[in-house]
Amino acid sequence: MDSTRAELSSALANGDVVIVQGDTGCGKTTQLPQLLLSAGYSRVCITQPRRVAAIAAARRVASERSGCVGGEVGYAVRFEQKCSSSTRIKYVTDGVLLREAIADPCLCAYDALVLDEAHERSLNTDVLFALVKRLLSHRREKLLIEGEAPAGPQRLIIASATMDADHFSQYFWGARILRVHSQMHEVNFFHVAKALPSDAARVEAALDVAMRLHCEWPATPSHDILLFLTGQEEISTAAHAARLLSAQVRAERPHLPELLVLPLHASLPSAEQARVFASPPLETRKLVLATNIAETSLTIVGVRAVIDPGVVKEKHFDRERGMELLSVVPISQSAARQRAGRAGRTASGEVWRLYSEEQLAAMPAAQLPEIHRTNLANAVLSLKLMGVTHTLQLDWLDAPEPKALVHATKQLYVLGALTAEGELTSLGAAMARLPLEPTLSRTLLRAVELRCADSAASICALACSEDVFCRAGPPELLLAADAARARLESSDGEQMTLFNVFEEWRQVAEARRDTWCAENGLQARALRMAEDVRLQLLGMLPKGVTAAERRARRDEGESADAAIRSRCRQAVCAGLFMQSARRVRGLSSSYLTLCEPQQTVRVKGGVKAERLTAEHVVFRELVFAGRLVMHHTCAVEAVWLEPLLPRLAGIDIARLLGSASCKPADPSCMSAAPSATDATLANARVEAFSGRRNDDQSVEAARQRFKQRKFNP
Repeated sequence: MDSTRAELSSALANGDVVIVQGDTGCGKTTQLPQLLLSAGYSRVCITQPRRVAAIAAARRVASERSGCVGGEVGYAVRFEQKCSSSTRIKYVTDGVLLREAIADPCLCAYDALVLDEAHERSLNTDVLFALVKRLLSHRREKLLIEGEAPAGPQRLIIASATMDADHFSQYFWGARILRVHSQMHEVNFFHVAKALPSDAARVEAALDVAMRLHCEWPATPSHDILLFLTGQEEISTAAHAARLLSAQVRAERPHLPELLVLPLHASLPSAEQARVFASPPLETRKLVLATNIAETSLTIVGVRAVIDPGVVKEKHFDRERGMELLSVVPISQSAARQRAGRAGRTASGEVWRLYSEEQLAAMPAAQLPEIHRTNLANAVLSLKLMGVTHTLQLDWLDAPEPKALVHATKQLYVLGALTAEGELTSLGAAMARLPLEPTLSRTLLRAVELRCADSAASICALACSEDVFCRAGPPELLLAADAARARLESSDGEQMTLFNVFEEWRQVAEARRDTWCAENGLQARALRMAEDVRLQLLGMLPKGVTAAERRARRDEGESADAAIRSRCRQAVCAGLFMQSARRVRGLSSSYLTLCEPQQTVRVKGGVKAERLTAEHVVFRELVFAGRLVMHHTCAVEAVWLEPLLPRLAGIDIARLLGSASCKPADPSCMSAAPSATDATLANARVEAFSGRRNDDQSVEAARQRFKQRKFNP
């Protein structure tokens, strides 16, 4: 980036937006904020799509500036931050900056913003594009009319390695594009001849390549290997297999270096993440098993080989079913280039692609932006709190489908976050201020009413943490995990089983917790993270909620524990009732979803999946693996569902979308900038929910029919 310093300074002097397209490893993430600081911008914020990247970048820059994280350079990610009054360069996840915009719509805390890794097009980043464009537009108007700029960011830099720079430039009023190149060493590419038949074959082939390279390469520094996998469970399984293979090979060839197998995924605690970026001991080679979080941001120094199976696990929101599906899909050509860019940074490298050149050519050019494939409810809720009343009219980089925004608005209404006119309710405002998805925030706030917030905070925290059970490892570890699951498994579903595990862990003396986890096949770091999240959530709730649960336990005596668990399930039901199902008679593990379109789903297999005997359940997500499988189930009662499900019937969509009158949190920052026509809005309403009558009589009749159909099999 040093060679571009003068050009960047010139661009910043002559425009408030600059697009920086730079090769992998050119220093966008670490050098841009330092250049801004040198140029006189005293408070610089840099966004990253993932917490791993934000924390690692902050550590790297703090080290380069001979300081400690939390001083001049800091970071803030969900449930964790290291900043102070002296922080001038702050790395944040895009979600954290979006939450800061809720409290401070003008983002007055910053002089300059860098929205990094723009090509990833996360939902939060797309929302930030629209909000920051609105801020800069208002700043331009004030400067032109009054000759004085308001507080807030003066400059915006959009940065990425593989984005469509021209598209971003057009969106930001023809912003100047700077292209930064970096020195790349020679990289050799290898492709398989034909597609691998299964996920297991893909992982096996990847480990085979890794072990072959480990055996062939010299035992010298900077000969590390990066292997991309789809998720935490696959990484755990592969890590165990790699350690076994390494031990076998080293027994036969003692001259080989040690193989240090390191996982890297979003749920990993920051201390574990730091090991990936640190230099390994002498005579040791790193094998990093990573999800797609290793595609971007900081380079892992020393990587000479990248093994790319060519797939990624993605969450897609199925609007027909009204729920999210998790599935493994091919990566894009852009992602393939990003992965390849991890090799050859410090010396010549190799890229082993476990897909053919024909498969590469058939991949999409870029991954579909999140805004076109995920549930928009959380984004809409945040925008409502910031005073953006008509989300269909926001000036998006690439507008989401109107049907998607309609569905999100409808979901928020059904949860009680919006009125029938689309206005934010007091409940909705409280939900938006919690760092949780709307279904979880609704659960937690309902638990406050039911005097079980302390326990429900544990359930919500566990939903935000990694899997607590060990899924891979030595046979004795897996047997211990199975035994712990069997002993603690609840007939009320996975969510209550996890709650049982967590409660027992909390009863163990702190000094013995790691030992207890090892004895029971549990992941200590996952439980520690859940405890940290739980305490932070309780700190955001009204004072006295913990005392209220203690009083309830005292008042209810011996039956208190069962009563509080029942109320917790009722609170979970309040958040997830749209994802509810009724048992199919005669089929032990099959359920029929209650919301349209109705479909048969199955219970996730486990040690004793048959123990889930409830007539009605709710679930957090569906995973498609040849059939639809419910994950994170919780048993509920029909009497809890009966008053909730009818809210889905007879919704007046035109009223919900067209009459919102929520006032902006800061009119000077959130002045309207419509970009969609009334005809577009009308068409969206008709297309999404045609034929709905709006009179009160028909609404009530629809509700009664709905109740009759759902609860009478």
